[in-house]
Amino acid sequence: MHSSHIPKKQILSSKPTSLNNNMLLGAAFAGLTLSSASAATVYTESTDLSNGAAPTDLTSTFGNFLSDSAVIGTLSSPGDFSDYFTVQMTPNASAFIPYEFSDDGSGGTISVNITLSGSSGAFLGGSVNGSFTSGSSDSGTLNFTVPSDGIVRFNVNHESQSPLINYTVGTVPEPGTAVLGLAGLAAIALRRRREQA
Repeated sequence: MHSSHIPKKQILSSKPTSLNNNMLLGAAFAGLTLSSASAATVYTESTDLSNGAAPTDLTSTFGNFLSDSAVIGTLSSPGDFSDYFTVQMTPNASAFIPYEFSDDGSGGTISVNITLSGSSGAFLGGSVNGSFTSGSSDSGTLNFTVPSDGIVRFNVNHESQSPLINYTVGTVPEPGTAVLGLAGLAAIALRRRREQA
């Protein structure tokens, strides 16, 4: 009696099923979504950050502020003209931290500034002084070298009569970017499976 022998590889790859393809897509989506979400940290001010000499310590909030991290806060007039906070970054790294200010559109010119210092109080390069017309925004990038201990203090201030100023310091990750990347990876994987069939 003669039996034909088909290698296992041919049996498994000869007809990919939609169940296998759906499992592959699901695993790819889950993996990318989880890795993207775990890498990002956004701190949104829910109680007022420090307004004085002792900054709010956010060093334990962020593993490394340089990686998809941001602080989102609000300044108001009268009363809350500044927010001071410290974060941890990679020591001696070149930092490029985006920022943006906007207001409630109540009129006038809004003057804003961010000063940067190390834990010793020494000022770092990259501080910004700017202004914008109410109803628009001001944005840019803070460029500086992180001190050797990795601690950076941000002093975010405004001088205006606008009742409400919103700011973001850092990078707020966009979930759409991760989903698009994932869709591309899944499409490549499916194409390779079909070519092997």
